[in-house]
Amino acid sequence: MRSERGTRLVNGLAMVLVAFAFVAPFLWMLFASFGSAAGVARGELLGGDGWPQLSNYAEVAQRIDLPRQFANTSWIALLNVVGSVLSGAGVGYAFARLRFRGQDALFLVVLSAMLLPPQVTMIPQFLLFRELGWLDSALPLTVPAFLCGNGFNAFFVFLFRQYYLGLPRELEEAARVDGAGFLATFVRIFLPLALPAAATVAVFAFVWTWNDFQLPLVFLHSPEQHTLALGLAAFKGGPYGNTQIHLLMAASVIAIAPCILLFLAAQRLFLSSVSVGGLKS
Repeated sequence: MRSERGTRLVNGLAMVLVAFAFVAPFLWMLFASFGSAAGVARGELLGGDGWPQLSNYAEVAQRIDLPRQFANTSWIALLNVVGSVLSGAGVGYAFARLRFRGQDALFLVVLSAMLLPPQVTMIPQFLLFRELGWLDSALPLTVPAFLCGNGFNAFFVFLFRQYYLGLPRELEEAARVDGAGFLATFVRIFLPLALPAAATVAVFAFVWTWNDFQLPLVFLHSPEQHTLALGLAAFKGGPYGNTQIHLLMAASVIAIAPCILLFLAAQRLFLSSVSVGGLKS
């Protein structure tokens, strides 16, 4: 009994330390967002000059076009979530249920897209989107998600494929007996059952798109099209410093809040997911 209690105590302390290591940067960001420039520079996160300074958030809204950038980022992230879920679910279902020559080799080719850094394909994509007249719009940042054109879409295909492989084939056979075709079986049976995988993909796609800085920097030129990630760069000083850390932290809190809320909301889907084992005969 004593050894078990000691083990539980050690495991509990280890979990607390690991959790604190992950939470500490967020706490520092939150406390610094209410501090003054001089207080943050001295390392006084609590109880510094004028702490808490709620005016930091008001000043952030004055420095950048916060409503427009928030709306642009939300629209791009929403389209990427829809495109990633639909394309990943469809391609993953085809790899899991269809049987054709060269299937495994083609799947390896799809997975190899994860090995390519985005910088490798950025110049060809820029030239293509320039010829299409898509620059300085949301199209270069959203259309590839519907076509599995991003490196992380290959990861989504892998997640859906592995999830579909865990579902019993009796479901597919029963749908064929009822007269459902390949597409109807996917839409009416397998896609609803893949809700946990879809929620996981949606969270990943939203977070990656919401925090993306490089692609919006390349494809979006006018300030009216800027996202929140580009707006954060307005608080960064030049090559000689002068970064307003307290304002940068306040803007970061605003930018990261939707990601945290979405993750907390998606946990319900992870915990109350469909029990695949209960569907097996």
